[in-house]
Amino acid sequence: MNDSPTRRLHHKLVERFSPVMFVLSLVFLAIIATLIVLWVDVPRFAEASDAGGATREVDDSLVSSAGAALVATCCLIWPVFWVDFVVTRLSCPREHRRWRDGLFACLVPPLRLGARNPEMGSRIWLPGWSWCDVNDELRKRLRKSFGGPMIVIALMILPVLLAEFSMQARIQNNHWLRGLLHVGTAVIWFAFAFEFILMFSVAEKKMAYCKDHWIDLVIILLPLVSFLRSIRAIRALRLAKLAKAQQ
Repeated sequence: MNDSPTRRLHHKLVERFSPVMFVLSLVFLAIIATLIVLWVDVPRFAEASDAGGATREVDDSLVSSAGAALVATCCLIWPVFWVDFVVTRLSCPREHRRWRDGLFACLVPPLRLGARNPEMGSRIWLPGWSWCDVNDELRKRLRKSFGGPMIVIALMILPVLLAEFSMQARIQNNHWLRGLLHVGTAVIWFAFAFEFILMFSVAEKKMAYCKDHWIDLVIILLPLVSFLRSIRAIRALRLAKLAKAQQ
């Protein structure tokens, strides 16, 4: 019974899908980080810039094109998460077929990074470590792995903030420096989001983890709030341009 064809098929599908879905989740998270830069950081610098109208229109056009391409990429990737969810659930033995598990990962694809598989003993798949039991040992290994890199990422915040506040004129006139700051912002947000998702996924008490790491949560959520506001602003700007063109 334990070695039924249904169980063997499910194991094969999970083994093949898990690495692919982990990579796609990382790609999705990286796209969100890039969109935050394009739709929050870039307009913020542009508002303070003295660039002429023609230059500003070219920059807005490039940002709009890049954003549209990334959104289209998300729209292409997103259905894959639903296909993975449906296929793995249908191939799962009935006693382990819980449709509620994994649904949030379909709605928010980056959550697939730490998704547990009920038929694999509620373990999670991690690159280099394969299938891991969610226990204190895994939490210690993850904290140790994230420790050094996250200290470096946290230290990156200081020079980015100092540059933004003390070198505004130079940043506005230097495309390379401005681009470097944009990359730094995207890397910082991506790293904090990636660590939080994984550590939250393996946390024994999730609400307690959120309370203990509320600063990380603020760093992740504040740009998303500005991101949503920017989406509304972009729509309003497009409507205004359309009305002007019609006139």
